[in-house]
Amino acid sequence: MAIAPDTIRARVAARIGTLSGYKQSRWVLDLFGTDSNHVMHHAFAVGLGSTRAQGAARSRRHGGTLVTTQVIIKWAHRIRADAQVADYDAALQSEQDVIESMQGVALTDIISLELNSITQRQVAPSGDWFLSSVLYDVQHFYPTA
Repeated sequence: MAIAPDTIRARVAARIGTLSGYKQSRWVLDLFGTDSNHVMHHAFAVGLGSTRAQGAARSRRHGGTLVTTQVIIKWAHRIRADAQVADYDAALQSEQDVIESMQGVALTDIISLELNSITQRQVAPSGDWFLSSVLYDVQHFYPTA
């Protein structure tokens, strides 16, 4: 069965939202973290990068074209001025929690979900936020029926 990109994004966001204390930001991925008003501790945003076809594989049975879509997850972790090293370590642990939680994403209509890379580990210039991003590749049939 084919699965639409918005459904994939929503499934990933729902899964991250099951982590204790995590809340989806009202800001889209491209704006999340660009302003200190956009972030709070364990706020996150999920967006999609490119979708690329896997050759000319089209399946009437699945109602779509075989593709790989990039899913990007970005979140914030608070860094305190008097405990920066400890909070940085805690932020790295939160990164691991997010990655481990992705093992529970419902794979219905998804062929594979694989960690591609950790694309960002950055402390904001103000020193009070750690921002991290991970990139996943999701192989699925894109609806083209």
